[in-house]
Amino acid sequence: MMNKYKALGATLAILLASSSVNAAPQGGYIGIGAGSSSVEHAVTGENLDDTSMKIFLGYQFNKNFAAELGYSSFGDVVDDAELSGVEVSALGILPVNPKFSVFGRVGFWSWDVSVPFAGYYYPILDGTDVFYGGGLEFNPTSRIQLRLEANKYEVEETEGTTVNGTFAYRF
Repeated sequence: MMNKYKALGATLAILLASSSVNAAPQGGYIGIGAGSSSVEHAVTGENLDDTSMKIFLGYQFNKNFAAELGYSSFGDVVDDAELSGVEVSALGILPVNPKFSVFGRVGFWSWDVSVPFAGYYYPILDGTDVFYGGGLEFNPTSRIQLRLEANKYEVEETEGTTVNGTFAYRF
């Protein structure tokens, strides 16, 4: 029984020691992402799935905190109606080792549902709500960042989720 506690203590010590390793340099980055999106239809409760896309600009202040400004699209949520929005979020980052980190995020997004007409998209519904999520980050070099992340978005009285792979370049 004591060996289990020693192993648990050693594991915790390694994790704590590795969290002091700076997994990524401070500074700005720009990125893109793609994946899948799902939105619950407000009337029928049906899940509407499509391809999600995102672009973002961020700044990592230190090894544990970053802020991002981005644009996310859920694709077509009903027929040709597109759900998209501008978002701002704060990221809490926990480095596991020099190349890998886990992160959580919380933020707000200003969204709209738009329909196409005569070559333009016209908003028919809009709002501002919260979103949150998290994921894994891999830094193969000091300039390149790869992520796998999942986010849950509030959209008035329903929810949407995205699962994206992202690529970012640090400058």
